[in-house]
Amino acid sequence: MMNYAFEWIRDNRMVVGAAAIVIVALTIVSCSEETTTGFQNREPGTPTVLWPADGSVNQTTDLILAWQCLDPDGDSLRYDLYVGSTSEPSIVDSNRVNTIYIPAIMKFNTTYYWKVIAFDEYGDSAASPIWSFSTRREPGIYEVASCTLEIGNTNWCVLQAHDNYALVAGNYSPLIFVNITDPEDPFAEFEYSAPGYVYDIEFDGNLAYLAEIDYGLEIVDITNPASPVRIGSFPIGEGVFSVELSGNYAFVAGNGAYTLDISNPSSPIPVDSTFQYQMMHLTIAGSYVYAVHADFEVSVLDSYDIVNGTTLQYNFSRHLNALATDITTNNQHLFISLWDGTVRALTISDFPSEISRFASLHGFYDIFLDSDIIYAANGSGGVKMISFADLLNPALIAGYDTGSSVLSIHANRGFIFAIDSDSRFLVLEYLP
Repeated sequence: MMNYAFEWIRDNRMVVGAAAIVIVALTIVSCSEETTTGFQNREPGTPTVLWPADGSVNQTTDLILAWQCLDPDGDSLRYDLYVGSTSEPSIVDSNRVNTIYIPAIMKFNTTYYWKVIAFDEYGDSAASPIWSFSTRREPGIYEVASCTLEIGNTNWCVLQAHDNYALVAGNYSPLIFVNITDPEDPFAEFEYSAPGYVYDIEFDGNLAYLAEIDYGLEIVDITNPASPVRIGSFPIGEGVFSVELSGNYAFVAGNGAYTLDISNPSSPIPVDSTFQYQMMHLTIAGSYVYAVHADFEVSVLDSYDIVNGTTLQYNFSRHLNALATDITTNNQHLFISLWDGTVRALTISDFPSEISRFASLHGFYDIFLDSDIIYAANGSGGVKMISFADLLNPALIAGYDTGSSVLSIHANRGFIFAIDSDSRFLVLEYLP
């Protein structure tokens, strides 16, 4: 009996022990499966662009590429980067950690495509869409728009911009009002028939002072461009080539220089005059009047003091050894354009002396000065922008070939306006 009991106890202990082993084993397996199946790695989020914005234009060529990407599990991420000028960009860097990339200098006026693939530490990945951006055009002068004007046989012309209009006249053509309200769509809108043909224009508010060959000075109210009104005039023999305004006085030049009191524009009164043959261009700098007159095939620069605000007192003459086409000033220096293909900078004094010159292969027709930048109508050399910031070393900023000779130029509201020998009115823009 005792042997039976012992055997029973022994057998049951074996069963219990075996059962315990099974339970422990099941528990280990269960725990192992929970550890394995309870963690599921999630792939990274889709990378998003920070800079430059997708589809952006006019980007610089030295830009950076930046993106961001978040992993839902907080895993460390690495990236493969693809960049190129085709819609299927090539890989340029792999296994990178940084989300900012500085590419090599890019080409101007080019569309680039790029994408990022993010990888977490378990090898799961997420790709961005393909983004794009376009770089800006190369620095220079570009044509915005143009229109053709009826200004006859064009071997010279005058152009001045005023508010929403550019006033243009050519050989015996009417004065044309070109609407430039939208510089991308200029058009000839109105005309004014002057008694002479207009060679120079100056503005005082809505009054246009017209220097007219074969007539003299005409003062026109252009408040309503559709119906300009002559309010005053001063006929002068064979007419005048140039006009400059200073306070209540107008200085006009033709076969001599005249000072007119224009405090009442409807009745200009002569207060002084000095004779000099073919005074073609003049400018005022402080208490000086500088005039250029023709001497056969070259020009002479004359210097005058303005005494008592009206009287011209002769100081000095300087031969320029070429035919001058325009003269202007920034009240610090004089600038003269000439047929010999030079633009010269001179001192302002009783006896102006040359500081430097910019030389071109083509003769200059007209110049417009804005601070220390000369906008030049360079004939068959096109349009030129010349910097005189360093007076001793004037430098070309940019040029533009219109395909024909450029005769007159003006800069206003961030645009360059020009007339060429094909009677085209050009709207240009400089992109620095």
